[in-house]
Amino acid sequence: MKKLILAGQFFLATFVFSQEYNSKSAIIETTEMQVFYEGIPILLNVEAFGEYKDLQLNIPNPYTAAPGTAGSVVEVTCTAINKKGKRVNLEGSRKFYVKRAPKPELFWGGLSDGTVDSVLSQTLSVGYGSNVPFGKGKDNFTVESYSIVVSGIKGSLDGTGSEISELHLKALKSISKKNKASIQVRYSGNSSGLVTAMFEL
Repeated sequence: MKKLILAGQFFLATFVFSQEYNSKSAIIETTEMQVFYEGIPILLNVEAFGEYKDLQLNIPNPYTAAPGTAGSVVEVTCTAINKKGKRVNLEGSRKFYVKRAPKPELFWGGLSDGTVDSVLSQTLSVGYGSNVPFGKGKDNFTVESYSIVVSGIKGSLDGTGSEISELHLKALKSISKKNKASIQVRYSGNSSGLVTAMFEL
């Protein structure tokens, strides 16, 4: 009886496998993760079982989830041309959950939040560090404006763009060392918003 049960289980597993990956099936997957992030281009890989050519997904590849779609589900399907020259729908669709992209980091002259002995660079930039669940080079951000608050300077130093003005840089250089500078920027790109970082002069 035990052998019969095992044989039955093996037959069932074989049947399920053949149903899942038959000659009309395709495998759709990503090389990095199993979710989509708003604003982040994700490359999809598709492989078909059987004699097919010209595989096409129903979404652009790479795919970028639009802002505001977090919480939704994207279903990816595939079509291909069979050996009779007819375009057919393949089995094996995938559903990907959409999440909000992680908040980017602010860099001052390439240095990140909490840096001591900052280089008084003119350049402010926004991007992803090493703590994101996808590969590098997927960030595309623009610094729209900045606001710098430093102890020793009354008020704030406000400007536009990613370059600190010469006047503001001169004011920062006149401050004694060990003072802390809080820099907040407004950014746009993959996502938009405000990000703040603290630096020690």
